[in-house]
Amino acid sequence: MIKYTQVETQIFRILMEFLKVKKLDLTLRVAGGWVRDKLLGFDSHDIDIALDKMMGQQFINLFHEFLL
Repeated sequence: MIKYTQVETQIFRILMEFLKVKKLDLTLRVAGGWVRDKLLGFDSHDIDIALDKMMGQQFINLFHEFLL
């Protein structure tokens, strides 16, 4: 079982709130080294998010607006 840090929990909650507020029909998946490190029980400070229906630049532009 993967244990999230307090910061990771906050990041994931903000991302889910963003999808809800913007009414985006997207699936976000955590990928890369973060997953490997967590499964091995190590701390990781680099979270890669994979998107299924949107390019990264469009996503980050919308996310930036949301944060403002």
